[in-house]
Amino acid sequence: MDILSIKNWLIERYKERTTWDGHMLILVGLAIFLLKPLLTFVAWAAIGYGLWTSFTPELKDTLEKLELGERVEKLKSKMKELGIPDNNWRDL
Repeated sequence: MDILSIKNWLIERYKERTTWDGHMLILVGLAIFLLKPLLTFVAWAAIGYGLWTSFTPELKDTLEKLELGERVEKLKSKMKELGIPDNNWRDL
């Protein structure tokens, strides 16, 4: 086999869909092996955050139970006076 016939063979292979399928499967497999440690960390973080949010009451419910509605309104008005935006606060 000479170099020209090898080159022609490679060119013909790249014209076939199955060659591209094979390359994509190889890339997906490598990505899974390389990203597995990161995905494991993300999965544990998601489980932890899910547990935390499942057992933590919302701030609104807590404030209603403690009957701090007036204090919250005073705090919100003081924040407005000081120019502190309240767009990051939950609807109290």
